[in-house]
Amino acid sequence: MASWNEERPVQAGIRDGVLRRVMWGEPEAEIMHMLEVNQVPPELAREMYGEARRERLRKLRAWEWRKVWTGALILAAGVLIFSTGWFVLEGFRVWGLRVVAVPALIFGYGLWRFATGLAGLIMAASFTGPVGDVE
Repeated sequence: MASWNEERPVQAGIRDGVLRRVMWGEPEAEIMHMLEVNQVPPELAREMYGEARRERLRKLRAWEWRKVWTGALILAAGVLIFSTGWFVLEGFRVWGLRVVAVPALIFGYGLWRFATGLAGLIMAASFTGPVGDVE
Protein backbone atom coordinates (compact mmCIF):
# COMPACT_ATOMS: atom_id res chain seq x y z
CA MET A 1 0.00 0.00 0.00
CA ALA A 2 1.30 3.47 -0.89
CA SER A 3 2.07 5.91 1.88
CA TRP A 4 0.12 9.08 2.46
CA ASN A 5 2.95 11.10 0.84
CA GLU A 6 2.74 9.14 -2.42
CA GLU A 7 -1.05 9.18 -2.61
CA ARG A 8 -1.44 12.90 -1.97
CA PRO A 9 1.04 15.32 -3.55
CA VAL A 10 -0.70 18.20 -1.75
CA GLN A 11 0.82 17.25 1.62
CA ALA A 12 3.25 20.19 1.45
CA GLY A 13 0.31 22.53 0.93
CA ILE A 14 -1.50 21.05 3.91
CA ARG A 15 1.64 21.40 6.05
CA ASP A 16 1.87 25.06 5.02
CA GLY A 17 -1.79 25.53 5.89
CA VAL A 18 -1.24 24.02 9.33
CA LEU A 19 1.79 26.26 9.92
CA ARG A 20 -0.16 29.31 8.80
CA ARG A 21 -3.07 28.49 11.09
CA VAL A 22 -0.82 27.83 14.08
CA MET A 23 1.04 31.12 13.46
CA TRP A 24 -2.31 32.91 13.44
CA GLY A 25 -3.16 31.35 16.79
CA GLU A 26 -6.09 29.16 15.80
CA PRO A 27 -7.13 26.59 18.43
CA GLU A 28 -5.68 23.09 18.15
CA ALA A 29 -9.15 21.53 17.87
CA GLU A 30 -9.97 23.53 14.71
CA ILE A 31 -6.67 22.61 13.10
CA MET A 32 -7.09 18.93 13.93
CA HIS A 33 -10.63 19.02 12.55
CA MET A 34 -9.33 20.55 9.30
CA LEU A 35 -6.74 17.78 9.05
CA GLU A 36 -9.36 15.12 9.78
CA VAL A 37 -11.58 16.54 7.02
CA ASN A 38 -8.62 16.34 4.63
CA GLN A 39 -8.20 12.67 5.59
CA VAL A 40 -4.78 13.09 7.18
CA PRO A 41 -3.91 10.12 9.43
CA PRO A 42 -4.08 11.07 13.14
CA GLU A 43 -0.40 10.36 13.85
CA LEU A 44 0.68 12.48 10.87
CA ALA A 45 -1.74 15.21 11.94
CA ARG A 46 -0.20 15.30 15.43
CA GLU A 47 3.27 15.41 13.89
CA MET A 48 2.31 18.31 11.59
CA TYR A 49 0.75 20.22 14.46
CA GLY A 50 3.77 19.57 16.70
CA GLU A 51 6.19 20.85 14.05
CA ALA A 52 4.12 23.96 13.49
CA ARG A 53 3.84 24.59 17.23
CA ARG A 54 7.62 24.29 17.67
CA GLU A 55 8.15 26.73 14.80
CA ARG A 56 5.74 29.19 16.44
CA LEU A 57 7.64 28.97 19.74
CA ARG A 58 10.95 29.45 17.93
CA LYS A 59 9.66 32.65 16.33
CA LEU A 60 8.24 33.99 19.59
CA ARG A 61 11.37 33.23 21.56
CA ALA A 62 13.64 34.73 18.90
CA TRP A 63 11.69 37.97 19.19
CA GLU A 64 11.90 37.91 22.98
CA TRP A 65 15.65 37.21 22.93
CA ARG A 66 16.02 40.32 20.80
CA LYS A 67 14.22 42.31 23.50
CA VAL A 68 16.45 40.84 26.22
CA TRP A 69 19.66 41.73 24.38
CA THR A 70 18.56 45.26 23.45
CA GLY A 71 17.47 45.77 27.06
CA ALA A 72 20.87 44.60 28.30
CA LEU A 73 22.64 46.98 25.90
CA ILE A 74 20.48 49.91 27.00
CA LEU A 75 21.17 49.01 30.65
CA ALA A 76 24.89 49.01 29.93
CA ALA A 77 24.58 52.37 28.15
CA GLY A 78 22.86 53.87 31.19
CA VAL A 79 25.61 52.62 33.49
CA LEU A 80 28.31 53.88 31.11
CA ILE A 81 26.74 57.33 30.83
CA PHE A 82 26.37 57.58 34.60
CA SER A 83 29.95 56.41 35.19
CA THR A 84 31.30 58.87 32.62
CA GLY A 85 29.31 61.74 34.08
CA TRP A 86 30.19 60.92 37.68
CA PHE A 87 33.84 59.93 37.46
CA VAL A 88 35.16 61.63 34.32
CA LEU A 89 33.14 64.85 34.14
CA GLU A 90 33.24 65.57 37.89
CA GLY A 91 29.72 64.44 38.53
CA PHE A 92 27.35 66.20 40.83
CA ARG A 93 29.44 69.36 41.36
CA VAL A 94 29.39 70.33 37.68
CA TRP A 95 26.25 68.71 36.26
CA GLY A 96 23.92 68.71 39.23
CA LEU A 97 20.93 66.39 39.19
CA ARG A 98 21.26 65.78 35.44
CA VAL A 99 24.20 63.44 36.04
CA VAL A 100 21.82 61.08 37.86
CA ALA A 101 18.45 61.75 36.19
CA VAL A 102 19.35 61.22 32.54
CA PRO A 103 21.19 57.90 33.04
CA ALA A 104 18.44 56.78 35.44
CA LEU A 105 15.83 57.25 32.69
CA ILE A 106 17.94 55.31 30.20
CA PHE A 107 18.67 52.61 32.78
CA GLY A 108 14.96 52.37 33.66
CA TYR A 109 13.95 51.90 30.03
CA GLY A 110 16.65 49.25 29.57
CA LEU A 111 15.50 47.46 32.70
CA TRP A 112 11.88 47.51 31.51
CA ARG A 113 12.88 46.16 28.07
CA PHE A 114 15.06 43.46 29.64
CA ALA A 115 12.34 42.37 32.09
CA THR A 116 9.60 42.22 29.43
CA GLY A 117 11.91 40.14 27.24
CA LEU A 118 12.59 37.68 30.04
CA ALA A 119 8.89 37.44 30.86
CA GLY A 120 8.15 36.83 27.19
CA LEU A 121 10.74 34.04 27.04
CA ILE A 122 9.22 32.33 30.04
CA MET A 123 5.62 32.72 28.89
CA ALA A 124 6.04 32.18 25.12
CA ALA A 125 4.15 28.89 25.18
CA SER A 126 1.06 30.53 26.71
CA PHE A 127 0.86 33.39 24.19
CA THR A 128 -2.40 33.34 22.23
CA GLY A 129 -3.17 35.18 19.05
CA PRO A 130 -1.15 35.86 15.93
CA VAL A 131 2.63 35.83 16.13
CA GLY A 132 2.64 39.22 14.37
CA ASP A 133 1.01 40.82 17.42
CA VAL A 134 4.00 40.11 19.67
CA GLU A 135 5.63 43.50 19.35
